[in-house]
Amino acid sequence: MKGVVYTLEVLFAAALILITLTFVFQFSPPTVQYDIPLMKEQGAQALAFMDSNYDMRKWVADGDILQLRSTLDSLLPDGLNSELVICRNECNAGLVPVGKSVVAVDYYVSSYNDEYLGYKLRLWMWR
Repeated sequence: MKGVVYTLEVLFAAALILITLTFVFQFSPPTVQYDIPLMKEQGAQALAFMDSNYDMRKWVADGDILQLRSTLDSLLPDGLNSELVICRNECNAGLVPVGKSVVAVDYYVSSYNDEYLGYKLRLWMWR
């Protein structure tokens, strides 16, 4: 009788260990998404490049969103979708898709020709 009880104890312990290991290693670690920080970096660099090499501040002061978008589309890599708006405080995310990983980059334009503007460019990007 001692052998049967000992065998049952060992089977119970082995089953408990297996169940514990199953619950511990059930979920795999999340995969790291390298493209999201790269998208944010590319967007910030594109806006800074537009500010230093193009007339971005004039376009913002004039509200020329079409010129801003066309220049930005030529600077961003292919396959990267984007939406750009000019706003002051709150930005409307009208055409930004739901259910995708979306990256937002804010770029502040304070002045143009010694005139205070106080605008914010918000750039949304997704693949």
